[in-house]
Amino acid sequence: MKLIILKKTLKILVVNLIITLVLLMVVEIISYLIIVCQYSKFKGFKEVIKEFRYKKIYNRTEENLVNFSFRPIEYRNPNKRPIILFGCSFTYGHGLNDEETFSRKLADYTDRTVVNRGLSGEGVSFLYFQVTSRNIMNKIKHSISFSPSSIQINADVEYIIYTFIYGHRLRNYRYKITPLDQFFNIEYQYINNKLERINVKHPFFHSLHTVTLINQSSENSKRKSDEYQELILIKEFQESFKILKNYFPNAKIVIFYMPDGQHDNANIKDDIEYFKTKFNDVIIINADTLIQDLRDKKYWISGDDHPSEYAWDVIVPKLSEELKINKEI
Repeated sequence: MKLIILKKTLKILVVNLIITLVLLMVVEIISYLIIVCQYSKFKGFKEVIKEFRYKKIYNRTEENLVNFSFRPIEYRNPNKRPIILFGCSFTYGHGLNDEETFSRKLADYTDRTVVNRGLSGEGVSFLYFQVTSRNIMNKIKHSISFSPSSIQINADVEYIIYTFIYGHRLRNYRYKITPLDQFFNIEYQYINNKLERINVKHPFFHSLHTVTLINQSSENSKRKSDEYQELILIKEFQESFKILKNYFPNAKIVIFYMPDGQHDNANIKDDIEYFKTKFNDVIIINADTLIQDLRDKKYWISGDDHPSEYAWDVIVPKLSEELKINKEI
């Protein structure tokens, strides 16, 4: 009799355990769909379900970025000094083909080699992450020293341009996610007078935990003062510029401030004046002063908040003129 009761008890426990695991897996999948839908606004829920492939979202590492598929390097006149671009989806060219991007237009207009190190969803922390990686920087240096045909290039970089948008201020807080390539954004904290990276630990029920982190992030940002956020942003910029000057001592560093459609851009002028007090020997350019009607929808991808090919067709000559990039030299 006792044996029968024991077997029934074990059976009930096993069944309950299986039900619990199944329910947790369902919650995990739903949580993952919430994340993907939240950060894939250009896809509807049906499209997300149709293309559903469950993948964990990881921390970015040096290893997965060294061989990451950035935009192709635009090789041009090997005798002219090259240009390096850093930034987010504006620099990368979200929604554009290679031939429509900032880097292609700039290379074609200036006849200079242009390296595009922009990546969608990232901000100033990603700039700092790249420049503090010796392997990544050595790869960039090598790419501007020799073309694919082994022709030696003038590796004396002329300009390093970081395209900044107001949204980059908000990307210093976890937990913004780029599900297209399944990585958490990079985040740093400032401790003991230095920047230290914060890494996310991944429990078994990864997406459920991630949703919790996303919900907590707004509360975390409220608890942190604006001064702290500003401190991280400025430190990341300052340290990045210092390292870049060590690698490319003759390069001129540029912050190119673009408006964006997701945030209030009313204080861009104030931002620029503030940046000027923080960064020595950095050229800061307001895109609004180059193109007076830049907020017009004709410069933006239809139904999107990213610059169109037409925008870069107009911006590149103006920016090149402002920076005095001579096509003939």
